[in-house]
Amino acid sequence: LDCTNSKRWYHGNYGIPCSDKDLTGYGGHVIVHSGGVGQVEGVELYRMGQTNIMGRYPMHFHLLSSCPSCYMKHSSIHHSYYRCISLHGTHNTTVSENVGYDITGY
Repeated sequence: LDCTNSKRWYHGNYGIPCSDKDLTGYGGHVIVHSGGVGQVEGVELYRMGQTNIMGRYPMHFHLLSSCPSCYMKHSSIHHSYYRCISLHGTHNTTVSENVGYDITGY
């Protein structure tokens, strides 16, 4: 299977997982921005983030200013390709009781 094109995770319409996806460093990412409200609880983020691509972190609260109704709690992020949780230009946001394991980056 060719894992270098835009269909990194699945090949064609067959739903066959890309056998080399562990090596691509290219996973999904969740970003809350432009006045959005992110409320994330009890989720598992596995193989998320994109290696060395700024802003493509598994969970990213981006330029929300004050967002007291935003939170990420009781969740796990593991085998991440790039960091873990990012709060950029965001404050009054709750990030608690999460676990990060086997995270690439700092």
